[in-house]
Amino acid sequence: MSDIALEFDIHIQKALRWSACVLAAVLVLLLGGVRHPVFLGFTVGVAVSVVNGYLLALRVKGLTDFALLTRGRAEGVDKVRTVFRAGLVVVRWVILFAVLFLGLKTGWFDLLGLLAGLFVLPAFSLGSAFRLAKERR
Repeated sequence: MSDIALEFDIHIQKALRWSACVLAAVLVLLLGGVRHPVFLGFTVGVAVSVVNGYLLALRVKGLTDFALLTRGRAEGVDKVRTVFRAGLVVVRWVILFAVLFLGLKTGWFDLLGLLAGLFVLPAFSLGSAFRLAKERR
């Protein structure tokens, strides 16, 4: 395993762990009796963000492993590009649009809270990347 792949694994594990901690905290508050639609939307958004981040990490890791196995062969690079374009986005977008549609049609949770929750994992990921870049300077 290369150093870059190991760094990616550590980075995504930290971001997923922090996001899961936020999800656990909001679930504890939900079990405590907080039932505001914005809060419910935030909880659903964080959960969808964690699932999407996990699926993205699996996909990127699989593609990089495949690219390392076919290193130096042109047909391998073309296949990686094709697989990346075809399957990376579809499942995650279907999950996202299904949850948005559910929130829109049922009104169980607020869409703005959902959208705020979707940014939890990217915020932790970017914060970790900025901190790592600052340490390397």
